Amino acid sequence: MLVPTAPMLANPLGVQRALRPLKRRVPSRHRFELDEDATAARVADTRLWTPVLVPSPERWLTLSLVVDTGPTMRLWRPLARELTEVLLRQGAFQDVHLSHLDTTGRITSAPGSPPRDPATLLGGSGRHAVLVLSDCSGPHWWDGRAARAVRRWARTGPTAILQPLAERLWRRTAAPAVPGLATLPRPAAPNTDLRFAPYDGPSGTGVPVPVLEVAPRWFGAWARLISGSGPQPAAVASFPSRPSGAAPLRRERELPIAERVRRFLTTASPEAAELAAHVAVSVPSLPVMRLIQHRVLGGSGPGQLAEVLLSGLLRPVGGVRYEFVPGAREALLDTLPRPEALHTRRVLEAVSAEVERRAGTSTDLFRALISTDGGPVTLTADTDHFALVTPETRAHLTRAPRSASPEQPPAANVDVLGMNGVDPRRSFEATWALEPFTPRNPAIGQDPDGIGVSLYPLNLSSGIPHGLIAGETEARQRVVRAIVLALAAGHSPAGLTFAFAGLGEHPLGEPLDLPHVRYSEDELLGHPAKLRHFMDYLSRVGDTTRLSSETRPRLLLVADLSLTFPSSRREVGEALLTLAQRGRPLGVQLLLSSTTVEDTTMWNRFLPLLGWRIAASRIPPAELRRVLGQAALPFPDERTAYLLAGGGAPRRFHVAPEPPRMIVDDFVARTRTVGFRGQPPSLLGVHVDELPAVRGGRIPIGVDVDTLEPVFVDFDADPHLLVAGPNRSGRANLLRLLIDAIAARSDRAVYVLDSFEILLNLAEEFGLTEPVGPQVFYTESPSEFIEVLGSTPSANDPPPTDMYLFVIDRDVELETLSFFLQAVARNLTGTRVHLVLAGLLSFPDQRMDPLVTVLHEGGAPAVLLGSSVGEETRLYQTAPAPSPARIGRGVLVRGGRRRVIQVAHTAPRA
Repeated sequence: MLVPTAPMLANPLGVQRALRPLKRRVPSRHRFELDEDATAARVADTRLWTPVLVPSPERWLTLSLVVDTGPTMRLWRPLARELTEVLLRQGAFQDVHLSHLDTTGRITSAPGSPPRDPATLLGGSGRHAVLVLSDCSGPHWWDGRAARAVRRWARTGPTAILQPLAERLWRRTAAPAVPGLATLPRPAAPNTDLRFAPYDGPSGTGVPVPVLEVAPRWFGAWARLISGSGPQPAAVASFPSRPSGAAPLRRERELPIAERVRRFLTTASPEAAELAAHVAVSVPSLPVMRLIQHRVLGGSGPGQLAEVLLSGLLRPVGGVRYEFVPGAREALLDTLPRPEALHTRRVLEAVSAEVERRAGTSTDLFRALISTDGGPVTLTADTDHFALVTPETRAHLTRAPRSASPEQPPAANVDVLGMNGVDPRRSFEATWALEPFTPRNPAIGQDPDGIGVSLYPLNLSSGIPHGLIAGETEARQRVVRAIVLALAAGHSPAGLTFAFAGLGEHPLGEPLDLPHVRYSEDELLGHPAKLRHFMDYLSRVGDTTRLSSETRPRLLLVADLSLTFPSSRREVGEALLTLAQRGRPLGVQLLLSSTTVEDTTMWNRFLPLLGWRIAASRIPPAELRRVLGQAALPFPDERTAYLLAGGGAPRRFHVAPEPPRMIVDDFVARTRTVGFRGQPPSLLGVHVDELPAVRGGRIPIGVDVDTLEPVFVDFDADPHLLVAGPNRSGRANLLRLLIDAIAARSDRAVYVLDSFEILLNLAEEFGLTEPVGPQVFYTESPSEFIEVLGSTPSANDPPPTDMYLFVIDRDVELETLSFFLQAVARNLTGTRVHLVLAGLLSFPDQRMDPLVTVLHEGGAPAVLLGSSVGEETRLYQTAPAPSPARIGRGVLVRGGRRRVIQVAHTAPRA
């Protein structure tokens, strides 16, 4: 039966009250509302019925809760769920987004889903906070990969670590914290602006990050800190640019068990010591320990539970179960101040009372066994019973699977377009312009924990091209429509097209007039002419002699078989099978939709090719086993479905609802009006090895899109260069190309300030260990950059060799660095000091780097990547590259001349 356990968050209401200082509102930049009084006054004064619109108030801060998924974090998963629910219900934040930090230092939308760069978490509003739930004990913390992600978030907004371990254990983690007073100069300022004065000793070097216990008073101090309420007590960990190389403390396994118990009782908190003694007479299972902690100890925090689990007296035996190491239970029992049987009875009665109190509630549940017969039970410490329940409680518990909330799918309050970022005020061009290989992760629903379910196999990079949807007709169509709308929100028709073929019903039910659609027919079996046309279409799709797959958009072919493959038209099944076998090199993905999946020769030939599968509704057990590998899965309502992708167990989810018809029609109309001029984004690709040789300061960077002639940046003619573009536009690739070309000459000195480590991230994507070559000075610290350069060179005292300064994503508020770079940009240091200034494209509500104007006034050329219009494109009086622009596509502007270019890629050849 399912037994309720106790919450890990002891005081959720206290946490919500502690965060009240963050419940401020600010005028929205995007939403407006009618000011009735001002409108009435205007009408009375002017007799003109003109409304007065004012910005709508909105919450000033958005929040990302990042949950560490390292090997030591399994026991904190319930705490993560409880925290997410508390933060959502509190209402202090404009939006609460849940992400997961994996062991590579990257983030995912759910455990096991494809990883993304940590920078994708950053918002452009300047009002985005990040809370990282982690014990900072996994290997990715000790080797610096997790710390690198935290530093990046801390440089753009307020960031803190939620530490579930007790404060006395922090010194044993990879993020030891120092107590002191912390101050932020303005609300929601990044951690790099945080001023910290330790109570004792000097402050650490690196980016300061507050560390919080999961308790209301710690949340309250952090909320007051980021709301600008003056100095606050805080514990702060410092994250330098390079990990210290320290290793975690080893367990003292060689000590006698009695000595280990003595050390634990000496160093542990009184609550943890008492909890360990109670567990010694019960079952060392995580849910049971939570019940004991909540009932016997009065709801102490999660830190005390962690002290017991990390004491070295327990070892995991699978899932949430633990066992005492030999001799530990007996040693703990020797510390009890009363007879063992009386202590066992007290704990048993307390846990039994807590189970009865929570029976029938919607709290977390865990599986337990109940005896089928009554009778007396002899209570000893070796008895594996942990509670006794009355017949009434047993009746509640045995009904729990039917009535408890975990069995019910979450109410999906976000439709499929909203889940995929569709906003009536926002253009699709930024997403549509991404490289086809860039993962979009189309979201089609939510799992029972409220986590979004992304159909990542439909990403070109997944290597899982073909899929299957099985179930009743309406259920299949519901899933197909969710998939198609999600894909259309993320891909332009130049990168992805659809074909819909229904042997009976249309795969979508009602067709969608999207510009992506290249073929759409239904009732093919009843119309011989339609069927012949479809077979001809399949033949053309599979013609390898036509345009190369590099020059055409990808095709998703959705074929609805109605009941199953028609036995009277075997050629249809054979044609689809041939296309599935050959489709990947052709850029074709096949999605079959069928009511049944029978044990036939045709299906047995198809199933190995269908790498991802969805059961959209209840189907016979034998067919469910054939599709998902399991014969018994619950379908409590019509929107419940299961996804099996890339192995593992089927994942249950709730299909996202479709928005109202008016919104869908508006979305379709907008997709048809957004321009996608030019050639498909994969048309052009050139490697740096294919470019001409470097001659002096004349460096080839790519080719002209129109003439295919090489394009050069000439530092002999123009000492400085501007590089700007949005995320994922290829800035890091271009900068690496320039650095490698310059550093190849021994008479050049190259210095790189990479504030957000975009070159390091590129190197990791390429499988390299270093962001630049050994002859290049590289840092992410502005102070270290200035210190290494020394005093500012002058025209009267030029450097002995040409100096190239690459300044990437700098903080414009740092006056010392600004003064130095201003002198370089104005050529006050002579022509042997070159500046390459690189940054994100600035938009109207953002401050553009003043150095951009200095470079423009001095005649410096600019490489503006991507197809977005920013302040830099306006300053240089040019148009961006046509949309959609693949990675590395942009314009080179020099002396009033504009050229659309494709930057060569620098990835190492296989």
